[in-house]
Amino acid sequence: MNIEELGQKNRAIPGWLRFLVAAPFLGIASYWVFGYHGLYRVLAELEMSIFGAYEVFLTGAITYLLCMVPIFPIFRLLRKKYDKPPEAKPSGRLELLMKQHPRSFKYVIVFGSVAGIAVVVGVYMMIVSLLYGPKTYIELSDLKNNTVDSKYVEFTAKQMYHQGFGMTESHGSSETSKVYVPVFQNRLEKITDPFYCIVEFYEKTYDNLSVGNGPIELHGTLSKNSLPGLIRTEMDDKLGTDYWVLRYNHKPSSDLDFGWIMLAVGAGFGVIFFFVRRRAMKKVS
Repeated sequence: MNIEELGQKNRAIPGWLRFLVAAPFLGIASYWVFGYHGLYRVLAELEMSIFGAYEVFLTGAITYLLCMVPIFPIFRLLRKKYDKPPEAKPSGRLELLMKQHPRSFKYVIVFGSVAGIAVVVGVYMMIVSLLYGPKTYIELSDLKNNTVDSKYVEFTAKQMYHQGFGMTESHGSSETSKVYVPVFQNRLEKITDPFYCIVEFYEKTYDNLSVGNGPIELHGTLSKNSLPGLIRTEMDDKLGTDYWVLRYNHKPSSDLDFGWIMLAVGAGFGVIFFFVRRRAMKKVS
């Protein structure tokens, strides 16, 4: 069975059913990629163990592809139920466009896909920004006792670990260096307790701060058990079973702004998609 025949048979499956099958797999892939969880985290840590860094885009693409693998056997079972002869249904306009004008069809797919992805990412980032909650002053003991409601916080660290754990992320041709520093509420904790709160600094920000034994005022957004694998490995047995990571100086409004930017990008590509599709459809009308 060639790709064209396979596409015809897949289109015989009702669209709503194809969506119900694909959506959960693509949804979990998005959750893993944007939240550094699951398969994405496993792949990233595998790359870091081998190469000392990981490619964000490539790791995300592989995660999506692997998450899509279970869709194919499910579609295969559904094709048996909704099997129709190739000519049982007249070719749609998009199908005719693909056959007669493959280049125009590619433009339609590319612009439509970019618009859709940008909108999904934009909506996701806006939702994430709302889930942080209002800025709240807390005590470090709140993190130690897991009694934190808001994830947008400020607190005073009276003691900081004597060293930072550094990591460089590769983003294509650019690199981002970060430093992870455990903090404590008193000297005794610093000596006896495992790390339960780690602050993520950009390297230049960390260098510019007068980081000594504390105290230091810190603010940003929290996430739980979310250290990159390389840093978690470096901390080894010093890390608590449950811990918090504070992204220093990170504000929910920055995620909200990014969400609006992605929605604007999606809208722009959506307009281009509309005109490209309309022009392409005239070729098969």
